[in-house]
Amino acid sequence: MPLSAALQERYRSEVDVDWVDCLIISHPAIATLYLCNSPDAIQGDPGDGLVTFQPVPFKVNLPARDSSGRQDLSLALSNVGRVGMAVLEQAITQPEEPIQVGYTIFIRGDTAPQIDPPLT
Repeated sequence: MPLSAALQERYRSEVDVDWVDCLIISHPAIATLYLCNSPDAIQGDPGDGLVTFQPVPFKVNLPARDSSGRQDLSLALSNVGRVGMAVLEQAITQPEEPIQVGYTIFIRGDTAPQIDPPLT
């Protein structure tokens, strides 16, 4: 996972820098969704131009670190409401196509992704 120098510095120090976890959700049946785990929308360029990441609370549970070999990651989106359900219902009309989810981080005030390319 290639981390930017700015994010590496943030992990090593106690500087006053705020980062935002972001998701990019895509499927052939839906328009790409850009979500951020933040109270406010942010601007960022995930590699295909400047977009607005909409605020939606979410939680990522990383795979367990054990010898089972399983690498299950779970993602929980909170309060997606009717709009979110409508998008999911559109996506499942083509079940042969998986929903793609990318994860990256933006430092508040910087439009460059800190994990490039996003983890998928």
